[in-house]
Amino acid sequence: MKKIMLATSTLVAILSQSAVAETLDQQSSILPVNTDSGSELTESVQVPSFDDSRHYFVGLTGGLSQFSITNRAKISGQSFDAPSPDRNGFAGIDFGIYAPNGKGRIYYSYQRHQADTKVNDVKALENTIDLHLLSGDYLFRPHKAISPFVGAHFGYTQVDGKATGEGRYHESGYVFGLQAGVSWRITQQFTMDIGARHTVLPSEAVKKWTGKISGDNHSVSFETQPESISSVYMAVNYRF
Repeated sequence: MKKIMLATSTLVAILSQSAVAETLDQQSSILPVNTDSGSELTESVQVPSFDDSRHYFVGLTGGLSQFSITNRAKISGQSFDAPSPDRNGFAGIDFGIYAPNGKGRIYYSYQRHQADTKVNDVKALENTIDLHLLSGDYLFRPHKAISPFVGAHFGYTQVDGKATGEGRYHESGYVFGLQAGVSWRITQQFTMDIGARHTVLPSEAVKKWTGKISGDNHSVSFETQPESISSVYMAVNYRF
């Protein structure tokens, strides 16, 4: 009798375990486990990749620039060496095209820089530099949100200087230089660039001209030689 009761208890225990296991299997079939949730979350925050077609872009640029120029003024037989102007703000526009997959871009830029030259601590010249540049950049990690870039540019410049009293000078010619920075892809259409650019200006010859400084009736003999312009900038571009 004891053996029958022991066998009955064992059978009940086995049947109970089987029932519990079957119930768990049914619940697992009703509620599937999502093993890819982590990868789906990662994919959801990835930056959309460039497609294989070319895309144009337009942008606005602004920043600070340092105009390097050699100026010597002679007033009443006394010579003064004028230091390069202080850093000043500048603005410009860009228009260009991205290569397929976003690995490179070519673009035209127009920039206007302005700087004042002082002679003997007195404002003497107002300089305006217009740059027309054709640039090419290579972008590292183009499918990431942050893409470093390096590039080169060449183009044409017009440098105009006006004495605060009367008289002016003009210099023009071809320019070349380098740029580097970081591009942040905010969305599929908008990017923001932060970079630095150095441009060598035409400086083969010294420009000699005569003018007057405001508030001084003496004639001033100037010797002017533009050298380069360096800038740090931020640009916002729209890709279409």
